[in-house]
Amino acid sequence: MESKHKLLSPGLAVTVGGFVLVGATVMALSRASGPVNPHSCPTGPKGAPHPVLQKGDVDDGNVQCVANLQWDLQQLGYVVSTTGKFDDSTAAAVKSLQTKNGLPNDGQVNGKTWVILESSGK
Repeated sequence: MESKHKLLSPGLAVTVGGFVLVGATVMALSRASGPVNPHSCPTGPKGAPHPVLQKGDVDDGNVQCVANLQWDLQQLGYVVSTTGKFDDSTAAAVKSLQTKNGLPNDGQVNGKTWVILESSGK
């Protein structure tokens, strides 16, 4: 794959269509590279794989549950950007996944939705 470069402000990082723009460099992401940080999202209540996520949730600097959700959705063919923000496109992808798998399509990523995401993405 050819490397493409685009100038950005120093320290700025942006994800655009499968590319991470960092500083003045664009690096291609490999789908095989795995989640942003698979160990940064703690387990949820009662042994659920991760905490319940919903529209409006945003990752902080250390916990990347939303970004990992977005990566899992990408692996299943959903078109979402790895922004760390549970936005409209992430909610639509979650609802579609839930409908496809016979779950209530409330857009909340709870234990059952996490199980489907993680078992389907392997």
